[in-house]
This record gives sequence, C-alpha cells and structure tokens, in this order.
Amino acid sequence: MTKPDPSLLQGVVASEVLDAMKIASAALRASRIRHVVVGALAVGANGFPRATKDVNFLVGDEAFERHAGGLVTLRAGVPFEVNGIAVDFRERPAW
Repeated sequence: MTKPDPSLLQGVVASEVLDAMKIASAALRASRIRHVVVGALAVGANGFPRATKDVNFLVGDEAFERHAGGLVTLRAGVPFEVNGIAVDFRERPAW
C-alpha cells in the first residue's frame, strides 16, 4: 500500500475544494479532533482522481456533543462550510 498523494488531485478537483479541505483540517487540528479525509478526495489521493464539490472527514467522537433525547450536534468550532464548500463528517465508532 502506498501513501496517499494529494498532488494527484491538482487539476481534477477545484482549488476552492482543496483549500476548504486544508482550512477545515487545520481547524480540526486546532480543536484537537482526530480526523482523516474520506470520500472522493481520499480516493483521488490514492490514485483514482475524480472531481468533487465537497469535503468529507471521518472524525473522532470528540467532534460531537451529545444531548438529552438522543440529539447530537457538532462541537463549537467544527466547520461545516468553508467559503461556500460543504464539509461533511462521519463518526468513527472506535479508534
């Protein structure tokens, strides 16, 4: 298995989407939230580039707040949009 190469996304994925990925990742790091890129960006960085209009992350449980009645919200400071680009999250049950 080779290491993902984000440079493979250049020219395939809009620069605004790549910028959104970098900005959102920096915000997650600053909030100490474990995360990895998934979806089309991850597929592309692993050798199968394809266009996408959003950014998807798999994140640790610390990205969410759990409330009474089963309500789950994003923790304060977790971006869900960067410069008009949607940022989506999926929770990984256990790391």
